[in-house]
Amino acid sequence: MGDTKGIVERNIESWNAHDKTAWTRDIADAGELTAPGGISGSGRELRDMLYSLWTDAFPDNEIKPKVIVVDGENAVLEATFEGTHTGVLNAPTGPIQPTRKHVKVPFVSVSKIRGDKFTSLHLMFDQVELMTQLGLMPVPAKV
Repeated sequence: MGDTKGIVERNIESWNAHDKTAWTRDIADAGELTAPGGISGSGRELRDMLYSLWTDAFPDNEIKPKVIVVDGENAVLEATFEGTHTGVLNAPTGPIQPTRKHVKVPFVSVSKIRGDKFTSLHLMFDQVELMTQLGLMPVPAKV
């Protein structure tokens, strides 16, 4: 068994360096991927699409990890995705033109790592929070 936490940390470093080759290399070709908006499946095309979806829309983005919890080959990451929306966000519901808004969206990912590859990566974040920060939804009333 590999160093699960180290692989998660290396993957974050690759993302923050905007190194698509290194980031995608960490995910098995048949790795299962899920994300909000009905994104679900496996394979290189989905892995590459998921990377491009975020980096094209938020070229200055960065992942800021808060907590990494590891149990054997399982890992949970709590982090914040931060960036400025200066490119088209090709969301599953259709393209969202740049808003020029800076977002800080908390997220959680649950992963399984075998050897030195992610064999599953399940991303969860609040879509309403993202749309609100982009100025595309009204701010909820304070109670």
